[in-house]
Amino acid sequence: MFLNAIAERNNRFKKISGLMDNQLYLLTGSFLLVLYFTQLNLNLRWVWLDNLQSGEVYQQITGFLLLAYVIMQGRLGFQRLSKPNVPFRSLLANHKIYGVFAPILFYVHSMDVGFAYQVVLTFVFLGNSLVGYSSPQAIKLRKKWYILSWTILHVSLAILTLVLMLFHIYIVFYYS
Repeated sequence: MFLNAIAERNNRFKKISGLMDNQLYLLTGSFLLVLYFTQLNLNLRWVWLDNLQSGEVYQQITGFLLLAYVIMQGRLGFQRLSKPNVPFRSLLANHKIYGVFAPILFYVHSMDVGFAYQVVLTFVFLGNSLVGYSSPQAIKLRKKWYILSWTILHVSLAILTLVLMLFHIYIVFYYS
């Protein structure tokens, strides 16, 4: 009886902490996106970072780090497709934690949205982050239509992000 009560409390704690984690991801990620777009609109700059970003080697290194980040985030979808019977709870938890840092990683690569297709790439990348933050668990909407729509949108934007990144890398190296 005593052990059952402890186990029940532990299960309730896991459910509550999971909800709090999802809301924390939503709030933290959204806050970082607001900070990014605020600095963009107010044209706030860190001179030292601006100087680094003007270097071609720095842009290439941080660009490949961003590509590695996107591929790493894509492991969740790949595992769910290739090994549907394997539990993915820990991979999903990591996916959410790493997803919160997308605006910071993008900011380290570029304080600007760029021009032409780069604007599309920026908004698709950061927009997918916002979609990720608004997961069904985070906003507590467990309707089947929302889960399905959210999943299709999130995965589609992730694939589009990867395609646009590869196109961006091709263009950068072709014209270098």
